[in-house]
Amino acid sequence: MSTFAVHNTVIEQIHKFRKLCLWRGADLNARQRPKVAWVDVCKSKSEGGLGVIHLKTQNEALLLKHLEILQQRGYPMGGPHLGKLL
Repeated sequence: MSTFAVHNTVIEQIHKFRKLCLWRGADLNARQRPKVAWVDVCKSKSEGGLGVIHLKTQNEALLLKHLEILQQRGYPMGGPHLGKLL
């Protein structure tokens, strides 16, 4: 996930599975309403959430970290080399 941008539909599907797993647990047929909003679950633990990280944000951060490493090693950040690296 740190080298390639994950497509939005893949992120949405993983996000959906994480939500269902958290709310339903082992019972796949459970239809009970969640006790906490997903937005609150995604808050950091210090803010009262569970610290679940948003995948799109994490993927973008890891891509930027990868580009920073390439820049530190002397690869240019544009021009003809960028297409070969990505």
